[in-house]
Amino acid sequence: MRKRIIHTPYKKYFVSLFLMFFSLFNILITSSCGSPIHSTEQKGMTLWDRLNPIEKKQWAPNELFQFIIQNDHKNVVDSFKKNPSYLELKNEIRQETPLGLALYLGHEELSEMLLDHTPIEHFFELNNQGDSYVLLAAKVGFSNFINKISQRYWESLSGLSPYDFSKLDIPNNKGQKAIHVAKNRFVIFALQMQYQKSQWVKPGWWFTTPRDLNGHNFIHQAVLDHRRDVILWANSMFCKQEPSLEGDSSLDRAYTYLTSRVKRGFQTYVGDFGLELDNPFNQKNNFNQTPLHLAAIAKNRVIVEALLYCVWLDHHLEDDEGNYPVHTFLNTMDIYRPIDEGELNILKQLISSETKMRLFFKTPLSIVTHKNNKGDTPLHISMRLQDKRAYNYLKELSNTQSLNFDGVGAWWRN
Repeated sequence: MRKRIIHTPYKKYFVSLFLMFFSLFNILITSSCGSPIHSTEQKGMTLWDRLNPIEKKQWAPNELFQFIIQNDHKNVVDSFKKNPSYLELKNEIRQETPLGLALYLGHEELSEMLLDHTPIEHFFELNNQGDSYVLLAAKVGFSNFINKISQRYWESLSGLSPYDFSKLDIPNNKGQKAIHVAKNRFVIFALQMQYQKSQWVKPGWWFTTPRDLNGHNFIHQAVLDHRRDVILWANSMFCKQEPSLEGDSSLDRAYTYLTSRVKRGFQTYVGDFGLELDNPFNQKNNFNQTPLHLAAIAKNRVIVEALLYCVWLDHHLEDDEGNYPVHTFLNTMDIYRPIDEGELNILKQLISSETKMRLFFKTPLSIVTHKNNKGDTPLHISMRLQDKRAYNYLKELSNTQSLNFDGVGAWWRN
C-alpha cells in the first residue's frame, strides 16, 4: 500500500517569511534615518528638496523658514523686511523661531544676521525642548554668537539693572544648561567670560556646577557625547598645579586622602546650599556613576584616556551596584565576542593608571580585589565571560580562591 504524501504549501511560507523580513528591514532603515532635516544630503538634492509636503509644512509655516532651511541669505533678508512679524513666529515640529531654526541647522552667518534684527525681548524664547538660543549656539559651537547675544543684552540694561547671564542660559526640559552641551573649549571660554561678568561673589568655576535631571554634570555629558576637547579643558581647570606623584611621601598621600574625605563630608552637610566642593571628575549622577563609569560603559579608549589625565581622578568610587569602573566595563562586555586589543588596554588603564588619588594603601590590588554588591571581583566577571585574555591578566593580580556571595570562586582552567 502506497504512503499518502502530504504536500506542505512551502511557497506560501516562503512568501510570508520574505514579506516579514522585508517589513522589518524597512522599519530598521526608516528608524535609523532620524529626522530628515539632519540627514546626509543626497546627490543633486538640497535639504529642502528631501522633505515631503507634510514635513515642509511642519518645518516651514512660511517662506522665511523655507529660505532658512535652504540657507538662502538674500531671500531671508527680503522676506523678514517685507514681513517683520515672521521673526516672531514658530514652526510646528520643534516650536523654533527663525533664529532658533538657523541655530539648530548650524547656519552661523545666518544666525548672527537674524540676531541683529531680533528685538531684545525675544532673546528669551524657548523651543518645545526648552532650549534657549545660548544652548543651541553652544551645541553647534557658535562661541561668537554667544558673545554677540550677551553683548546686546548687556547694552540693553539700564545702569541700575545687574547683568545676569543666567537669564539667557536657561535650563531646558532635561535640566541642561549650555555648559552641558558645549561643543568645544572655545564655547566654554565664551560662557566663562559671560558668567564672570555677572558673578559678584561666586568663583569663576561656578558656572560648571549645574546638574541635569539625571544628576549629570558637564563632564558626565561630555563623556556621553564623546566630546574629548571639553574633558581636556576640564582637566586643565580642575586638575592643574598638582605636585608630581613620584615626589610624594606616604604622609603627603595620607594628607591628600584625609582632606578629600573632609571635603566630601562637609559637602554632605552643606549640599542643600548647592555647594560642589568635590572635584567634578569624581562627582556622581543619580545612579552613583562617575564620568569614568560612563566612559567604561561606552568602551571609548580616547575618552577613558582623557579622563585619566586628571591626577585627582578616583578609581575607587562605587555605583549603586557596588561596582568600580572596572567592574562596570567588564559587565558590559559581550559574552559571545572575545575582548580585542583596544578593550584589553582600557581594562589595564582602569586598573593600573597612576593618579593622585592612588594613595599608599590604594594600589591596583585594591581595585581587582574589590567586591561589588554580589560579591564579584573583576576576576569573577571575566571568568563568566570566559575571556582568556582578560582572565589571565586579572589572575596575575588577584586571588582565584576568593568567593562571591554565592560561594563561587574565580578559578577557571582555560
